[in-house]
Amino acid sequence: MTKLTKIPALTYNGLLIHEKGEKLCLTDMWRAAGSNETQRPNDWLNQEGTKTFVEYLAENLNASKNGNEVIQTVRGGKNPGTLADSLDLREISLT
Repeated sequence: MTKLTKIPALTYNGLLIHEKGEKLCLTDMWRAAGSNETQRPNDWLNQEGTKTFVEYLAENLNASKNGNEVIQTVRGGKNPGTLADSLDLREISLT
């Protein structure tokens, strides 16, 4: 019988980065990086360059045109925030 190994929670600077499926919370990552008000996830998402980049990822990953599968915003509830597919974060970190 194979024993399942529990994957440790992702933390950065001592703060938990929430996960939802294969998505990681950009809001948690922003907080862990120091919460610079000029770099809020919502402000980043509203930049033209970001919109173009999300559209590019959506097209190249066969996601929907509006990028909902690439970036997701959760309002209210237990864990609100801006989420991105963990595979896409490698691309996002290069911008």
